[in-house]
Amino acid sequence: MGSTKTLKSDGLGQRIRSLRLQRQMTGTELARHCGVTKGLISQIERSVTIPSLDVLARIANALEVSMGQLLDTY
Repeated sequence: MGSTKTLKSDGLGQRIRSLRLQRQMTGTELARHCGVTKGLISQIERSVTIPSLDVLARIANALEVSMGQLLDTY
């Protein structure tokens, strides 16, 4: 059977948290910039949930990176 590539949310959450901390931004500040709750940011960073593309775009914008940089697994 052919192999399929799936999104690994573990790395995504870790990258978001790392970028947020590099920018000395709190989870509350990131949530405010994205128009979502602090709880959602926490769930994403802990890989409890995978963000929608809309929320991912808002996170990328708030962290001043491309969506590709957030999704890059290499």
